[in-house]
Amino acid sequence: MTICLPCQGKFEARGAHTVDTKTEERYDDDPPWLLRYKFTLIALFGNALTFPLMLVHRIVDVASLNFIKRGTEKAEHLFLIRLKTDSSLKERVVTYEEIKRESKKELLDSIKKIALLPLGFIAKEVISVFGLLFPFQGRKYFAKVDQFFYVRPLDMFELENSFLLFKNFTAPCMQTSEFRSQENLFRFYSDNRGIASYHLEFSKLIDYGQEFYPYDLSSLKDRSLIDTHDPDQAIRLIRAIASLKEVLSNYIANRWANETDDIQKIQNSLTKKS
Repeated sequence: MTICLPCQGKFEARGAHTVDTKTEERYDDDPPWLLRYKFTLIALFGNALTFPLMLVHRIVDVASLNFIKRGTEKAEHLFLIRLKTDSSLKERVVTYEEIKRESKKELLDSIKKIALLPLGFIAKEVISVFGLLFPFQGRKYFAKVDQFFYVRPLDMFELENSFLLFKNFTAPCMQTSEFRSQENLFRFYSDNRGIASYHLEFSKLIDYGQEFYPYDLSSLKDRSLIDTHDPDQAIRLIRAIASLKEVLSNYIANRWANETDDIQKIQNSLTKKS
């Protein structure tokens, strides 16, 4: 069923989501009148209120030298990927030049976001007006602008207060379900992380490890799909996450070590009752 007459054929209602048929990205099923209401509030108040918070956050991020931490992690990650196919690297370490190169890229990206943020403010004001006429297409464009200026935290699984979400997004509710999952926006809870956040962390650890780890970890994903009504699910996932982190860190420290027994421990932790 087509629900956006000005953009006929581009957006459809599917269950509890509005889907962009061109990209298959999913959005909340907000009706057009609600999106127009949100765009009105953003244009009048939201954009102006979040702009200074976003600007300060990006400046503090650069001043804190977080780009070095991100660059170091990126260089290490790229090295481990090469290590999987080139055993001659196993006695090597990540070089200073590799870290400097990736850190410089991160710094340039951070500076670009600060310099262009005023243009982003104007773009979001224009899109908000556009969204009054074409709410679904306007939401899509608005989400893309917010994503462009997004600053990934050093630890995307650290619990954060929901207010801090606005240092990265003028309107988090306009983001796609895919982006919310990819960047773990489930972590913004006042008291504890949602179970979806723990599922995502475990899944990302498996994907990360599989890029360089010599043993197949894919079966762990099936085991992590535990009944969401089980009250012990979060505890089992937390235990499995800790075990998987230990296995991967041990492997990095002891290149090519045989750790199949450790993988079995992870599998056991996913099925063991608390």
